[in-house]
Amino acid sequence: MAALPHGEIVIVGSVVLMIRHPGQPIIPNKIQGKLSTECEECQDVFEKILNPRGPPGVRSWDTRVRRAPVSVYTRREAATTGTERRSRTAMTMETLHVSLVASRFGLVGIASSERGIVRLSFPLRGEGAFRRRLQREYPGSILLGGESRNREAVRQVSLYLEGRLEEFDLPLDLRGSPFRRRVLAAVRAIPYGETASYGDIARRAGAPGGARAAGQAVGANPIPLVIPCHRVIASNGSLGGFGLGLPMKRRLLALEGWAGRPATPPL
Repeated sequence: MAALPHGEIVIVGSVVLMIRHPGQPIIPNKIQGKLSTECEECQDVFEKILNPRGPPGVRSWDTRVRRAPVSVYTRREAATTGTERRSRTAMTMETLHVSLVASRFGLVGIASSERGIVRLSFPLRGEGAFRRRLQREYPGSILLGGESRNREAVRQVSLYLEGRLEEFDLPLDLRGSPFRRRVLAAVRAIPYGETASYGDIARRAGAPGGARAAGQAVGANPIPLVIPCHRVIASNGSLGGFGLGLPMKRRLLALEGWAGRPATPPL
Protein backbone atom coordinates (compact mmCIF):
# COMPACT_ATOMS: atom_id res chain seq x y z
CA MET A 1 0.00 0.00 0.00
CA ALA A 2 1.35 3.41 -0.97
CA ALA A 3 2.18 5.97 1.69
CA LEU A 4 -0.06 8.96 2.25
CA PRO A 5 0.64 11.95 -0.02
CA HIS A 6 2.72 14.61 1.67
CA GLY A 7 -0.19 17.06 1.78
CA GLU A 8 -2.43 14.64 3.66
CA ILE A 9 0.37 13.84 6.12
CA VAL A 10 0.59 17.54 6.91
CA ILE A 11 -3.17 17.80 7.41
CA VAL A 12 -3.37 14.70 9.61
CA GLY A 13 -0.47 15.99 11.66
CA SER A 14 -2.18 19.35 12.07
CA VAL A 15 -5.39 17.77 13.31
CA VAL A 16 -3.52 15.54 15.74
CA LEU A 17 -1.90 18.67 17.17
CA MET A 18 -5.34 20.29 17.43
CA ILE A 19 -6.65 17.27 19.30
CA ARG A 20 -3.74 17.36 21.69
CA HIS A 21 -4.45 21.04 22.29
CA PRO A 22 -8.25 21.18 22.58
CA GLY A 23 -8.25 24.95 23.10
CA GLN A 24 -7.53 25.37 19.40
CA PRO A 25 -10.67 25.17 17.21
CA ILE A 26 -11.02 22.60 14.45
CA ILE A 27 -12.38 24.21 11.29
CA PRO A 28 -14.14 21.46 9.28
CA ASN A 29 -14.43 23.19 5.90
CA LYS A 30 -10.82 24.35 5.94
CA ILE A 31 -9.49 20.90 6.73
CA GLN A 32 -11.73 18.90 4.40
CA GLY A 33 -11.09 21.32 1.55
CA LYS A 34 -7.39 20.53 1.64
CA LEU A 35 -7.84 16.76 1.40
CA SER A 36 -7.63 15.21 -2.03
CA THR A 37 -10.56 13.07 -3.13
CA GLU A 38 -8.13 10.18 -3.65
CA CYS A 39 -7.41 9.94 0.07
CA GLU A 40 -10.61 8.07 0.96
CA GLU A 41 -9.36 6.88 4.31
CA CYS A 42 -8.48 10.46 5.25
CA GLN A 43 -12.00 11.54 4.39
CA ASP A 44 -13.44 8.71 6.51
CA VAL A 45 -11.26 9.70 9.40
CA PHE A 46 -12.33 13.30 9.35
CA GLU A 47 -15.99 12.50 8.91
CA LYS A 48 -15.74 10.52 12.12
CA ILE A 49 -13.75 13.24 13.84
CA LEU A 50 -16.19 15.96 12.84
CA ASN A 51 -19.32 14.01 13.79
CA PRO A 52 -19.90 14.96 17.43
CA ARG A 53 -22.33 12.10 18.01
CA GLY A 54 -20.21 9.32 16.61
CA PRO A 55 -21.41 5.75 16.13
CA PRO A 56 -23.28 3.80 18.82
CA GLY A 57 -21.11 2.54 21.63
CA VAL A 58 -18.84 5.59 21.77
CA ARG A 59 -19.31 7.25 25.16
CA SER A 60 -18.29 10.78 24.37
CA TRP A 61 -17.11 13.17 21.69
CA ASP A 62 -13.82 13.60 23.55
CA THR A 63 -13.07 9.88 23.41
CA ARG A 64 -13.94 9.77 19.73
CA VAL A 65 -11.74 12.71 18.88
CA ARG A 66 -8.75 11.28 20.67
CA ARG A 67 -9.02 7.78 19.28
CA ALA A 68 -10.41 7.95 15.74
CA PRO A 69 -7.58 9.66 13.86
CA VAL A 70 -4.90 7.76 15.67
CA SER A 71 -6.39 4.30 15.14
CA VAL A 72 -7.22 4.69 11.43
CA TYR A 73 -4.09 6.69 10.54
CA THR A 74 -1.87 4.31 12.44
CA ARG A 75 -3.43 1.31 10.71
CA ARG A 76 -2.58 2.70 7.30
CA GLU A 77 0.88 3.79 8.33
CA ALA A 78 1.50 0.45 10.03
CA ALA A 79 0.86 -1.37 6.76
CA THR A 80 3.34 0.90 4.97
CA THR A 81 5.87 0.74 7.78
CA GLY A 82 5.60 -3.04 7.91
CA THR A 83 6.31 -3.26 4.19
CA GLU A 84 9.26 -0.90 4.52
CA ARG A 85 10.59 -2.84 7.50
CA ARG A 86 10.40 -6.12 5.61
CA SER A 87 12.12 -4.48 2.66
CA ARG A 88 14.88 -3.09 4.88
CA THR A 89 15.31 -6.50 6.52
CA ALA A 90 15.64 -8.16 3.14
CA MET A 91 18.17 -5.55 2.09
CA THR A 92 20.25 -5.73 5.27
CA MET A 93 20.11 -9.50 5.72
CA GLU A 94 23.47 -10.73 4.49
CA THR A 95 25.86 -13.53 5.15
CA LEU A 96 28.99 -12.79 7.15
CA HIS A 97 31.83 -15.29 7.26
CA VAL A 98 33.52 -15.45 10.66
CA SER A 99 37.04 -16.64 11.45
CA LEU A 100 39.37 -16.47 14.45
CA VAL A 101 43.13 -15.98 14.60
CA ALA A 102 45.15 -16.88 17.69
CA SER A 103 48.17 -14.62 18.20
CA ARG A 104 50.49 -13.24 20.87
CA PHE A 105 48.41 -10.06 20.69
CA GLY A 106 45.29 -11.98 21.65
CA LEU A 107 42.46 -13.65 19.80
CA VAL A 108 41.52 -11.83 16.57
CA GLY A 109 38.08 -12.04 14.98
CA ILE A 110 37.57 -11.49 11.25
CA ALA A 111 34.20 -11.12 9.54
CA SER A 112 33.78 -10.71 5.81
CA SER A 113 30.84 -10.08 3.51
CA GLU A 114 30.65 -11.03 -0.15
CA ARG A 115 32.60 -7.83 -0.93
CA GLY A 116 35.41 -8.10 1.60
CA ILE A 117 36.35 -7.74 5.25
CA VAL A 118 33.75 -5.76 7.14
CA ARG A 119 34.97 -6.14 10.74
CA LEU A 120 38.18 -7.09 12.54
CA SER A 121 38.24 -7.10 16.34
CA PHE A 122 40.89 -7.94 18.92
CA PRO A 123 41.77 -8.94 21.56
CA LEU A 124 38.64 -11.03 22.04
CA ARG A 125 37.46 -12.92 25.10
CA GLY A 126 36.12 -15.61 22.78
CA GLU A 127 34.19 -16.32 19.61
CA GLY A 128 30.85 -15.75 21.36
CA ALA A 129 31.73 -12.15 22.20
CA PHE A 130 32.69 -11.48 18.58
CA ARG A 131 29.49 -13.00 17.23
CA ARG A 132 27.38 -10.96 19.63
CA ARG A 133 29.12 -7.81 18.47
CA LEU A 134 28.43 -8.69 14.84
CA GLN A 135 24.77 -9.32 15.62
CA ARG A 136 24.51 -5.89 17.23
CA GLU A 137 26.27 -4.09 14.40
CA TYR A 138 24.73 -6.04 11.51
CA PRO A 139 21.27 -7.10 12.74
CA GLY A 140 19.66 -9.85 10.74
CA SER A 141 22.94 -11.09 9.33
CA ILE A 142 23.59 -14.80 8.98
CA LEU A 143 26.90 -15.74 10.59
CA LEU A 144 28.74 -18.66 9.07
CA GLY A 145 32.17 -20.17 9.51
CA GLY A 146 34.68 -18.46 7.27
CA GLU A 147 37.40 -21.06 6.91
CA SER A 148 37.32 -20.96 3.12
CA ARG A 149 36.40 -17.35 2.41
CA ASN A 150 38.70 -15.85 5.06
CA ARG A 151 41.69 -18.10 4.47
CA GLU A 152 43.85 -15.37 2.91
CA ALA A 153 42.83 -12.80 5.53
CA VAL A 154 43.72 -15.22 8.31
CA ARG A 155 47.09 -15.89 6.68
CA GLN A 156 47.98 -12.23 6.26
CA VAL A 157 46.84 -11.17 9.75
CA SER A 158 48.85 -14.02 11.26
CA LEU A 159 51.96 -13.04 9.31
CA TYR A 160 51.60 -9.38 10.25
CA LEU A 161 51.28 -10.11 13.96
CA GLU A 162 54.38 -12.32 13.70
CA GLY A 163 56.32 -9.42 12.19
CA ARG A 164 56.59 -11.11 8.79
CA LEU A 165 54.22 -8.98 6.70
CA GLU A 166 54.36 -5.24 6.10
CA GLU A 167 51.51 -4.60 3.69
CA PHE A 168 48.05 -6.14 3.49
CA ASP A 169 46.46 -6.98 0.17
CA LEU A 170 42.86 -7.77 1.06
CA PRO A 171 39.46 -6.61 -0.24
CA LEU A 172 37.55 -4.49 2.27
CA ASP A 173 33.86 -3.71 2.59
CA LEU A 174 33.95 -0.17 3.98
CA ARG A 175 30.66 1.45 4.92
CA GLY A 176 29.57 4.80 6.28
CA SER A 177 29.75 8.37 5.02
CA PRO A 178 32.02 9.43 2.15
CA PHE A 179 34.11 11.44 4.63
CA ARG A 180 34.59 8.43 6.85
CA ARG A 181 35.66 6.30 3.90
CA ARG A 182 38.13 8.98 2.77
CA VAL A 183 39.60 9.14 6.26
CA LEU A 184 40.01 5.36 6.43
CA ALA A 185 41.56 5.31 2.94
CA ALA A 186 44.09 7.92 4.08
CA VAL A 187 44.91 5.86 7.17
CA ARG A 188 45.34 2.74 5.08
CA ALA A 189 47.90 4.58 2.94
CA ILE A 190 50.27 5.27 5.88
CA PRO A 191 53.37 3.13 5.22
CA TYR A 192 54.52 0.39 7.56
CA GLY A 193 56.63 1.72 10.41
CA GLU A 194 55.63 5.34 9.80
CA THR A 195 53.05 7.61 11.36
CA ALA A 196 50.80 10.53 10.44
CA SER A 197 48.94 13.04 12.58
CA TYR A 198 45.19 13.45 12.80
CA GLY A 199 45.59 16.79 11.02
CA ASP A 200 47.49 15.09 8.19
CA ILE A 201 44.66 12.58 7.79
CA ALA A 202 42.04 15.33 7.80
CA ARG A 203 43.85 17.20 5.02
CA ARG A 204 44.19 14.05 2.95
CA ALA A 205 40.47 13.43 3.42
CA GLY A 206 39.68 16.91 2.08
CA ALA A 207 38.88 18.54 5.42
CA PRO A 208 41.74 20.88 6.44
CA GLY A 209 41.24 21.87 10.03
CA GLY A 210 39.05 18.81 10.62
CA ALA A 211 41.48 16.93 12.84
CA ARG A 212 38.82 16.32 15.49
CA ALA A 213 36.33 14.89 12.99
CA ALA A 214 39.08 12.78 11.46
CA GLY A 215 39.99 11.53 14.91
CA GLN A 216 36.41 10.39 15.49
CA ALA A 217 36.39 8.53 12.19
CA VAL A 218 39.73 6.92 13.01
CA GLY A 219 38.42 5.94 16.44
CA ALA A 220 35.49 4.16 14.79
CA ASN A 221 37.74 2.20 12.42
CA PRO A 222 36.06 -1.22 11.99
CA ILE A 223 39.12 -2.97 10.56
CA PRO A 224 42.21 -2.18 12.66
CA LEU A 225 45.57 -3.65 11.62
CA VAL A 226 44.51 -3.79 7.96
CA ILE A 227 43.57 -0.12 8.27
CA PRO A 228 46.44 0.78 10.64
CA CYS A 229 44.83 3.35 12.91
CA HIS A 230 47.62 2.68 15.43
CA ARG A 231 49.88 4.68 13.06
CA VAL A 232 47.87 7.87 13.62
CA ILE A 233 49.35 9.98 16.40
CA ALA A 234 49.14 13.54 17.70
CA SER A 235 50.89 16.33 15.81
CA ASN A 236 53.35 16.82 18.70
CA GLY A 237 54.58 13.24 18.38
CA SER A 238 52.66 11.85 21.38
CA LEU A 239 50.60 8.74 20.85
CA GLY A 240 47.20 10.42 21.13
CA GLY A 241 44.36 7.96 21.73
CA PHE A 242 43.60 4.39 20.79
CA GLY A 243 40.44 2.39 21.31
CA LEU A 244 42.38 -0.69 22.40
CA GLY A 245 44.48 1.27 24.87
CA LEU A 246 47.87 2.95 24.59
CA PRO A 247 49.83 -0.15 25.68
CA MET A 248 48.47 -2.03 22.67
CA LYS A 249 49.25 0.93 20.41
CA ARG A 250 52.85 0.93 21.64
CA ARG A 251 53.15 -2.80 21.04
CA LEU A 252 51.91 -2.52 17.45
CA LEU A 253 54.19 0.43 16.69
CA ALA A 254 57.12 -1.42 18.27
CA LEU A 255 56.31 -4.44 16.11
CA GLU A 256 56.84 -2.18 13.08
CA GLY A 257 60.06 -0.72 14.45
CA TRP A 258 58.68 2.73 15.29
CA ALA A 259 60.77 4.29 18.05
CA GLY A 260 58.85 7.42 18.92
CA ARG A 261 59.69 9.50 15.87
CA PRO A 262 57.46 12.52 15.17
CA ALA A 263 54.52 12.20 12.84
CA THR A 264 55.46 12.21 9.18
CA PRO A 265 54.78 15.22 6.93
CA PRO A 266 51.28 15.45 5.44
CA LEU A 267 50.39 12.58 3.12
